[in-house]
Amino acid sequence: GKGELIGDLRAAHADAFAAVVDAIPEAVGEVRLETEMLRLWPGMDAREATEPLLARASALIGDGATRLHAGSRGGASDASHFAATIPLTVDGLGPRGGHAHHPDEFVWRDSLRPRAAVALALAAAALEG
Repeated sequence: GKGELIGDLRAAHADAFAAVVDAIPEAVGEVRLETEMLRLWPGMDAREATEPLLARASALIGDGATRLHAGSRGGASDASHFAATIPLTVDGLGPRGGHAHHPDEFVWRDSLRPRAAVALALAAAALEG
């Protein structure tokens, strides 16, 4: 028989993928394994540019517990492609859940209100700024 397994790898830096690909053996028992990098998206690092906005938005949420912070991430979002050319890029505002981009994808209902509050606070902070 023949089968195919597709993996979605994410890392802060593209050079991290080589070590993963190199660690995959050419065969396991009688099963031959072939690796191929189909796509490579640029990482997004907008920490410096977004920190002031995130601090203002955290204050607007005003619950004393929510502190938004910037992080660097690799990934396939549209924002990753434009982060280097747009002065302010924020990603990751969607609801929480699991199995993204898969038939079993789901959203945790309890994440909708707090995630909406974050998005609204960011919009208000951007309009103030």
